[in-house]
Amino acid sequence: MSIDPVTLQVIGGALHTIAREMAYVLYRMSFSSIIRESEDLGAGLFDRSFATLCESDNTPLHIGSIPGYLRGIEASMTTPWREGDVVIHNHPYFGASHSPDIAVVVPVFYEGRHIGFAGNTAHHVDIGSATPGLIVDIQDIFGEGMLLKAVKLYEGGVRNETVWNYLANNPRVGRQLQDDLGAQIASAQLGARRFQE
Repeated sequence: MSIDPVTLQVIGGALHTIAREMAYVLYRMSFSSIIRESEDLGAGLFDRSFATLCESDNTPLHIGSIPGYLRGIEASMTTPWREGDVVIHNHPYFGASHSPDIAVVVPVFYEGRHIGFAGNTAHHVDIGSATPGLIVDIQDIFGEGMLLKAVKLYEGGVRNETVWNYLANNPRVGRQLQDDLGAQIASAQLGARRFQE
């Protein structure tokens, strides 16, 4: 199939606008200053093979990193993707940059077919690490805090209260972590809706 250059540019512009809107929702809804003021985040849409369709223009570290998270999630998933799933992931040995950068990914379905993903990453102030803030003086990866490997916050649209309770009680600022994850979920779900549209 061929596509004329004008149509291609219109589609490309629409996709880029979706990524920018996802990022805007994330940093406007976030509670922590590192996401809200530093825009230490990335957001975008991806196809089933994890190719980037569009990505926001935020922190350079996050640009191009989400496909790595997606490959790590794919290698770690124990159940298939379903509509309404929301997965979090931050394991550095499975595609993540470092554990304070948590990805939120939702699958995108269209007419019952799984067509891609909407996802984002954001740096969190504290995830239960040895010290608050940026973690540089630790003995191993476990000193960075919670390792979340393809964990479903929602499965088929049903909230996993056990995981939310775990997230509330392990970091120093559990409420802030939950609220920032809520902003990430809203951003990813918006991206999924726009992708479907």
